Amino acid sequence: MKGLKILFTTIILALCGVMFCGCIKTQTATGEFACTEYGTNYGIKVEVVVQESAEGLRIRKVSVLESDLVDATEGWEGQKAWKEHLNSLTLAYRGEYVDSVLAKQVAMSPAGSPQASQNFGDEFITTGATVSSARLLLAVQNALKNL
Repeated sequence: MKGLKILFTTIILALCGVMFCGCIKTQTATGEFACTEYGTNYGIKVEVVVQESAEGLRIRKVSVLESDLVDATEGWEGQKAWKEHLNSLTLAYRGEYVDSVLAKQVAMSPAGSPQASQNFGDEFITTGATVSSARLLLAVQNALKNL
């Protein structure tokens, strides 16, 4: 009898788990932002996972993908800060609503590259690497537009 109760409980829990997992819908998209400055193709490529909720789409994860784009030039004084803070920058997007991230604005130069002075949210900026931070935001926005 006790074995039957354990089996029944296990089956019920498994079914509840399947039903619960089926209710959480996620979508994944990739995006990149690239621009050419001083003969170098700068940019970044990302994968963004979003999750549907009653309140709207929320970002679940941002991952930086390998690409031929240069995210930080060797010898640049902000390279160390950028490399050290890249993981925390990608984590800052977690839990953000897609509409909120898409609404953020990046000042652009006439040549199409982000400007150094930014005001799109301190949690998304690394001091000394504001242009690289802006490229990351633009790549995330491009991925979100691909959903």
